[in-house]
Amino acid sequence: MKSTWNDRQGNRDRQAVAVLVTADGRAHKFTGNSIPGVCAADVAGYEKSGKWSNTTYTVMHQDTTVLVAWHQDWDTGKTWPQGRWESGYLWLAGKAPALAKPAFDQFVRANWPKTAERWDAVAAGEAEFGKPATAEQLAALEAAKAEVVRLQTEADTASKAGAELASATEHVRWAKQSRDAASERLAKAQAEAAAVAGLDADKLRAETDQIWREVSRLESQAAEARRNAEAKAAKAKAQAELGNSLGSAFAALGL
Repeated sequence: MKSTWNDRQGNRDRQAVAVLVTADGRAHKFTGNSIPGVCAADVAGYEKSGKWSNTTYTVMHQDTTVLVAWHQDWDTGKTWPQGRWESGYLWLAGKAPALAKPAFDQFVRANWPKTAERWDAVAAGEAEFGKPATAEQLAALEAAKAEVVRLQTEADTASKAGAELASATEHVRWAKQSRDAASERLAKAQAEAAAVAGLDADKLRAETDQIWREVSRLESQAAEARRNAEAKAAKAKAQAELGNSLGSAFAALGL
């Protein structure tokens, strides 16, 4: 059977890759040269174009051999972008069903050792951490979740209580300030009232004293007038009595 393969690189310098999988389940990396017992290769053409220069190969192989060709992954630049041994094997076996898993592992380790290291690390992690949890572990996990929920609830309650306490403290502080301000205003009002009351009492006392002095003056004047009137009345009476006496005397004299 004859196949062709071109090694022209792709965009972003993604290199071309070719693998031959034989009926015995083994994989072989093809780089343009013949592989004894697997294939015979010949150059069918060459294009000179700078970094895009490429060669086309004619590959003769058994009908049961499969040539699988691809380019390195566009996003990662890896020849094998799969995340684990099984994924890489299944991808290639999907294109070449005769591929054997042990042969695939050996093939990758020989040609792409960094890929093998990466997949080994994943396998080691899965072996250490990928085991299913036991019933006891699951129960402990659920208990831990419940404890977390309980602690979170307590924390929320404490936070709410703290907020309420802070609010109450603020209200108390505000009430105290209001009380102190009211006390100051009351004391000031009382002082002002006392001052006003003191001024009114002094004024009333002065006015009362003035009235009493006026009353005393008027009483003195009334007493003086009464005495003058009594004196005048007594004098008038005396004069009248004198007049009567003179009249009687004149009558007796025949005057």
